[in-house]
Amino acid sequence: MSWSSKSVDFITLFTEDLERSKAFYQDVFGLRLIFEDENSAVFRFANTSINVLRADAAAQLVSPGAVADRNAGARLVFTIGVDDVDAVCAELAAHGVELLNGPLNRPWGVRRPASPIRAVTSGRSPRRCPAPTVRSTLLAVEGIQYSFLNAK
Repeated sequence: MSWSSKSVDFITLFTEDLERSKAFYQDVFGLRLIFEDENSAVFRFANTSINVLRADAAAQLVSPGAVADRNAGARLVFTIGVDDVDAVCAELAAHGVELLNGPLNRPWGVRRPASPIRAVTSGRSPRRCPAPTVRSTLLAVEGIQYSFLNAK
């Protein structure tokens, strides 16, 4: 299979409360609304657009599948690299966002610039390097979880 693009251009998220979701992306992330109609709002994260779509308008998009109920559990996790998870937690609290956990240290992950997974030593076979500890936090809005990880 050949792909003309190796990037994700749009992610569509389903919400029961479009106004609340719009406020979250505008107020917390500081994103500019680039499109809006009665059923959706589109925001831009660097090179990916986020289309927030009313769940009751999503059926035709996923047919013959079904839109999962937001109370069924996590439906999606966004992982967003940041320079300082603790500072992001403080900023989120200032916006009234309640965290599900953290900030806390996780014994997994990759920090950028990425540490090599394997190291080669002279005359020996490759060995696995320990994964770096990553500082993270998690929050949820409208059934979508957001994980913030230290990017450095």
